[in-house]
Amino acid sequence: GKISHAVDVFSYGCIMYYVLSGGQHPFGNDVFRRQNNILNNDYDLSELSAQTQDNVLAASLIVQMVGSKDKNNRPTSTAIFMHPYFWSSGKILRFYSDVSDRVEKEETSDLVLRWEHNSPGPVLCV
Repeated sequence: GKISHAVDVFSYGCIMYYVLSGGQHPFGNDVFRRQNNILNNDYDLSELSAQTQDNVLAASLIVQMVGSKDKNNRPTSTAIFMHPYFWSSGKILRFYSDVSDRVEKEETSDLVLRWEHNSPGPVLCV
């Protein structure tokens, strides 16, 4: 097929994981199995399993970058740059504040109830 920006996005996702994981490859460190893992979309981001804010955000971005066999589903460079992983701490704080304000104002809205229902843990701790 035609080479596109999606190849660069995939490569950047692999490099990003390599740097953040201290030298691990998302598709395995065994050179002989790596190509097969890529073809089967068998990636492992377990080095980012600690539930820190940075790891959760990085893993969500890396999954978008390497986790789809369909190159058309990979984010654009603009979308990558806009991902919360690259937000400043001030922007993250404003986001949390805005969400908190909305939840407080709309405690019984369908949106808030869906967040609470779909959340793996507490949504609002008072």
